[in-house]
Amino acid sequence: MKRRTLTNFGRISLAPLLAAGAVLCVSRAMAQPVISNAANGSSSAAFWYLNGLPSCCSDSPNGAIYYTQWQLNVYIPPGGSGTPVWSTDSPLLVSIAPAANGLSAILTAQGPSNTIAQGQATYNIHIYVTENGVQSAPFPVYINTPFSFAITSSGQYCNSNGDCDCKAAGLNGYTGYITASYDQGYDILGNALVPIDFHETIENQQFVAPGWKGKVGSPTASGWAATQWQPGNLWIDFYTLCGTGVLNPPATSSGNGTTAGFTETQKFWIGTTTTNFTGSCIDRNATTFHTDHGASSNLQTPGIPASICNQGQFAN
Repeated sequence: MKRRTLTNFGRISLAPLLAAGAVLCVSRAMAQPVISNAANGSSSAAFWYLNGLPSCCSDSPNGAIYYTQWQLNVYIPPGGSGTPVWSTDSPLLVSIAPAANGLSAILTAQGPSNTIAQGQATYNIHIYVTENGVQSAPFPVYINTPFSFAITSSGQYCNSNGDCDCKAAGLNGYTGYITASYDQGYDILGNALVPIDFHETIENQQFVAPGWKGKVGSPTASGWAATQWQPGNLWIDFYTLCGTGVLNPPATSSGNGTTAGFTETQKFWIGTTTTNFTGSCIDRNATTFHTDHGASSNLQTPGIPASICNQGQFAN
């Protein structure tokens, strides 16, 4: 009986097979592409949606810029070939513009991650890169947005010298008042907005007191640059009624009266100082100039649905 040695079992020569035309296949699992944040190399990214406006604002006093675009990079492990293909599970919220070689891409916000107030960021947008049929792990993205508005305090305006109302603005001999409203904006996570350009729009101006018409000029819309904010991430909205003529009913220094002379609809838009109904609307309210103070009422914040901020939609 012929013996077979098992120790030689693995020493089979492949030469006869190859000579006969057999194909030798060797497979190797391809490593995944790896996406990274181009700014700091991190594994997630967060930026802003300003309702279609570009990034803002280079003049911010604390250097904070509201970026609406963000760059990502991708690392392709050795052995990869072909151009990486970028994709997302949220094409309505973010667009992707890859570089020609596919090794980086610019994301542009098309909408916020959420449309109702959130307690914390949920990175619910995911970016992928596929190369040679191998897909990367999901890269999480969060898109924040300006969202709501509040009046923190409001009252008679006085300057550092102790002068109040019209005199505080250097209008000596004028009758009337200046009311200062200290306002604040918030993102969808409830954080106070840091300084950013914004503007108001004014509509539906109406004289409630016939005796004011023709004697009081209608207010015009204003824009606030990021450099005009106050400490504590606040801005001041002034209601000024100062003059030398006689109104009926008469204007007086600051008080708490209820007699109205003029009303209008005011809306706040975040992202630009240009008063043209663009940016992220965070509030619609009625503004009233009384005989002794100015005030806002009927605050509708956040400015959602967006239709409440459309031109021609009024609060007064």
